[in-house]
Amino acid sequence: MTPDGADELAPREGSRVSLFMLANITFEPSKGFLPVRVRNLSAGGIMVESGRMYAPGHPAICEIKGIGEIPGVVAWASGGRMGIRFDVEVDPNAARMTPAKSDKDDSLFHRLIKPGRRPGLAIR
Repeated sequence: MTPDGADELAPREGSRVSLFMLANITFEPSKGFLPVRVRNLSAGGIMVESGRMYAPGHPAICEIKGIGEIPGVVAWASGGRMGIRFDVEVDPNAARMTPAKSDKDDSLFHRLIKPGRRPGLAIR
């Protein structure tokens, strides 16, 4: 229980974004990261699936595409899934946004592919 009487591991209020994407989590003091499948994401935390479980209270750093690195702590772990509570709030919709295309990337792609006939293709 927290000082205000609320249960620390009680279900969180607020909207969650259901996702099926990959993320990386670094569990301290490990130097490497653990790839996980993200099942849902909210402003205050994330639920992931993984073959490896960590106990509640274990510090973690979540690396999520479109959001970046977010420090947090394992809130619960059960049945191949873990809930990680973030230390700061994030925008869960940012994980769904695709990065803007760069003109530099497009020009490089078009320079590599020359227009014209494809070799080995006969016109009949």
